[in-house]
Amino acid sequence: MTITPERMEKLYFTQPYYTTPAAFFVHQDNTTFTQPADLSGRKIGGCSGCTYEAYVDGTLEIPGETIVFVVTDAEFAGYDTDVPALEDLALGDGVRLDAVLTALPTGQGYIADGGPLKQLGEPVYFEYLAGAIDKASTADTASFQAAVNDAIQAMHADGTLAQLSEQYYGADLASAGAKFDLAALNQ
Repeated sequence: MTITPERMEKLYFTQPYYTTPAAFFVHQDNTTFTQPADLSGRKIGGCSGCTYEAYVDGTLEIPGETIVFVVTDAEFAGYDTDVPALEDLALGDGVRLDAVLTALPTGQGYIADGGPLKQLGEPVYFEYLAGAIDKASTADTASFQAAVNDAIQAMHADGTLAQLSEQYYGADLASAGAKFDLAALNQ
């Protein structure tokens, strides 16, 4: 789960294990948009209640990151998951959506599977993914969180997470999570 201040009110987070770049995708036939800022005022799809919706709304906050909102006044079309949004975009340029904001590996995977889309510019932000533990739990969450942190930190230290990221995504999306200041987050 992505670490956000709102989620931190109800959840404890572990050391991040992965950092996801979020990028815009448009239909492969699109010649109108050359950079993400061109999507201002357009219809953008993505996961409802996810960081993608908060980015489009201009409200996204991620500890340790400075978010630059290059898209403004866009209409957000929410979906249960990102895949139906990508499928609607694949129907044609502007048919249902002008773009989708999703995790870079999700969009690239859709394209690799034959989806008629293309990435628009560089990722617009990065989010830290970590384990989440309910603060309202009656179980011993502190020792559980410590054990999970130890396991994640060991996999960062021995390169396991970086190796898995390279194997499955073709890029090291794990190493930035090792540098995240978990102690500052939990103060």
